[in-house]
This record gives sequence, C-alpha cells and structure tokens, in this order.
Amino acid sequence: MKRRSCRFCKWQTLQPEDVYITTDGRNIYEPFWFRTFRFIRLKISCRNQPLTLHHFQIRGTYYPLSISTQINDSHEMETMWRTSLSTLRNCMHETHEDCPYYEQNQFAMDTGIQILFTYQLSHDGRLVRKCIHEFYASRRDDGLLETHLPVPFRIVNILQFSLYWILMIHNHMGYFNDITLVRQYIGTIDDILDHFHCQLTPRGPVSRFDDEAWPFIDWVKEWYDPSKRLRGMGIPPSYRRGECETTYNSLIYSIALSHAVDLCDFCTVRIPPESAGTVPPRLTLQSTNAASLHR
Repeated sequence: MKRRSCRFCKWQTLQPEDVYITTDGRNIYEPFWFRTFRFIRLKISCRNQPLTLHHFQIRGTYYPLSISTQINDSHEMETMWRTSLSTLRNCMHETHEDCPYYEQNQFAMDTGIQILFTYQLSHDGRLVRKCIHEFYASRRDDGLLETHLPVPFRIVNILQFSLYWILMIHNHMGYFNDITLVRQYIGTIDDILDHFHCQLTPRGPVSRFDDEAWPFIDWVKEWYDPSKRLRGMGIPPSYRRGECETTYNSLIYSIALSHAVDLCDFCTVRIPPESAGTVPPRLTLQSTNAASLHR
C-alpha cells in the first residue's frame, strides 16, 4: 500500500502474494524471500475438507548489527530512537537497501546516508566495506559505477551517485583510518573524477549529461515531467533551460574533488618512499579544478 497505509480498508495492497496449495497431513510453508508489510491478509479456501491453522508466525530478519549507542531522554525521543533503529535494521540484510518494501536494492546515495547513521551506532564496519567493494566491482567502461546493486544488466545511470561513492570512502577513512582500503580504490576514484573532468564546460562548471543518463537530484512533485517518464522525475526544470551548465552537479563534483584530495593526502603521507608515485597524478590537476569550482 502507498499513502496512509494504516487505512487498509481503502487501498489495494500492492505487495506480492503467495498462493499455497496444501497436501495431506501437516504442512509448513514460508516464502522464499523476505516480505515487508504493515498488514497481512490471509485468505483460506476449503472445498471438501476442513483445514486447521495451527500456527502463524512472523520472524524478523536483518543484518546482525551490534548497537553500542543508547539514548535516555524523553518518551518522544525514545520512540523516535526505536523507530530509527527499526528503519535502519529493516534496510540492512546482505546489502543495504532502499527500501525493503519497493526496490530492495542498494543505491549509492541512499546507502551513504544509512552508513553515516550506522557509524553513530556501532563499530561494525563489515557491511560498509562489503558495500564499497560491491560498487567498486560494478565499474563501467566509462569510468563510472552502477547506480545501484545488485543488477543483472546495465541500467540507467545516475552519474552523480558515483561521486557519492567517493564520499562514502572518505567517511570510512574518518571513522576507521584504514589506509589499505583507501589505497585499493584510489585508481577508481581517479577514473570517476576523470569522467566528470571531461564533462566540464570552457567556463569550468559541469555540463548537462547526455540523454542516456538520468540527472536525478531529488523527489520533488513539481519537477515531474510525465512526457519523459523515468528521466522526467527528480530533475528541476532549470536543468533543461538556459545554458548547458549545471550548478548542483558542479557542486557535488567540487565536494568529491576536495574529498579525493584528502584521500590522496592520507595515502601519500603514510606510504613508504619506495611506493612513491602510486597516487594517480591526475588528482593533482583535479585538486586545482576543485579550488576553481569553489571560487
């Protein structure tokens, strides 16, 4: 259900349904994949014989995140805290998800936000490192990463989401100080930045992307253009008007450049002399571009 899902009598349920035909004797059934719901509708049809329902059980399943942070405040705060923890847990399984009801998929920007919340709760970084490596494994021939994972085929790409992956690594560096992880991904970071460097206009900002990309920014009702279907959602009308430069994408690129410089500094300060030169030289140029964009 969408809208106000507590009003279950007014709206049609959209969740997948299971149809199970019983056999003689005692039957035990559970779905092959987890379900996310507020209500469950159980419909039983009997023909010639009665059926006895002995037990109906719901089991929660999620990544076993160990919570080390506690909040003792007002009742309202504690209620919000429990809701927040439940939301995060329901979006963590073998991957992060946005959301467990609809896509059940790991999007780079959404996952980055979930990870920041996770850092405030737990010292467990295993699922974060798995997420970072999965996006790394999705590298494309244009230097970018896939927008979300897992996917069985090439999909419409939100180019800026590759920049959020750089921010994800930068945040991990701040919390875990893991030089091995950062050095592993420096080359891919350089490839992503190079893709955006090739998109710069003569004046400096990032240009509009080609028509195959989805320049998504945020879900704003007034921005929806039904004539463009998927690529008409989440994009401000100003993106398609005026000059070919895009402010939002330029700012995200600038932030990613600055974070990439931090990551390179983190690696270069700590690498032994015999490994000097392993940091891609292009990032020196990129840091200059970052300063220019900031101005």
